[in-house]
Amino acid sequence: MKVAIIIPYFGTFPKWMTFFLKSCEGNPQYDFYIFTDCDFSSYSSAKNVIFIATSFADYCKLVSESLLIDFSPKAAYKLCDLKPFYGYIHRDILVGYDFWGFGDIDLILGRLDNFFDAKDFSKYDYISTHGDRVSGHFFLLRNSEHNRNLCFEIPHWGSKLVDPRFCGLDERDFSNVLCFSMAYLRVTQRLVASLLGVKWSMKIHKFFFVPIGSFLFNYRKRKMLFVEMDTTPSLIKGIEVDYLYNNNGAIVNVKSGNELPYLHFLFFKKNLYSINFLWDDNTTFDLAILETFPNSSYRICKEGILKVR
Repeated sequence: MKVAIIIPYFGTFPKWMTFFLKSCEGNPQYDFYIFTDCDFSSYSSAKNVIFIATSFADYCKLVSESLLIDFSPKAAYKLCDLKPFYGYIHRDILVGYDFWGFGDIDLILGRLDNFFDAKDFSKYDYISTHGDRVSGHFFLLRNSEHNRNLCFEIPHWGSKLVDPRFCGLDERDFSNVLCFSMAYLRVTQRLVASLLGVKWSMKIHKFFFVPIGSFLFNYRKRKMLFVEMDTTPSLIKGIEVDYLYNNNGAIVNVKSGNELPYLHFLFFKKNLYSINFLWDDNTTFDLAILETFPNSSYRICKEGILKVR
C-alpha cells in the first residue's frame, strides 16, 4: 500500500520542521510531496519526503492553468481551500499510488499503521480523523479518477477559489460533498456547546452524536472511515496539554495513556480561531532529534518540545 500526501507550503518553515520530517520518515509507506519556496537545503530529508522548489506565484500559475481559473490569492493560507483539488492538479504525481491525501506541517506523525491498516485501506475510500467532517490537516482518499474529480462537485467551486477570502472548502464544503448529512452533526455540536460549554459538548459529540450519526448516515456504505481521534487538542480549562513522542515513534497522551495517529499543533501556535495559544518565539524546541532519535523520547507540552531522555 502506497500513499502520496501533497503539501504546498510557502513562507518560512516552523521551528519544529525537523520533527515533522523525522515523523514522516517513520512512516515509509507514505510519500510526502512538499511544494515550497523555503530553503530546505539544511534539512536531512528522508527518502519518502520529496521537496519541490517553486515560488508561490508559480504554484498559483500552475493551479490557474490546471483548473482554468484565475487563482491569485494574496495569502498562502488560501491554499487550504485548494486541498480537495490537489488530486486533480497533481494527478501526474499520483500514478502508481493506492491512496492520496492532503495535510499540513503543523503536526508530528505517530505510527500511522497502528490506526490505518491494510483492512481499512481495502474497505474504505475516505479516511478522516474527525467524526463529522474531513480532517483538513490530514485526510486520505482512494486514488481513483472519481476521487480526483470529486472536488468539482463542490457548488460554485470556481467563484469560491478566486475569492481571496478563506471559504472553508476543505473541511466544510468537501465534507458536504461526501455526506451532506454530516452538517447536522456540526450544527448539533455548536448548539450543545452554547448550552453546556465546549468541554462537555466535545465529550457528548464524540461518544453520542458521532456514533449515532455514523449509523444513521451510513458511513460504512459510503466507504467512509470518519472517527474522532482527538488529534487536535483544544485549550480548554481543565484539559492538560501534555504528550510524549516516544523513541518508537508513538505519540501518547500522558494523562490518558492513549496513543494518537498524530498530534496537530493548531492551538499550540498562533491561529485564526482563538486568541489563546501556547507557543511563541521564545518557546523551546530541542532540535537535536536527528542525532538522538530513536534513542530519545520527547515531551510535547506548553513549554515546547523537550528531550526527556
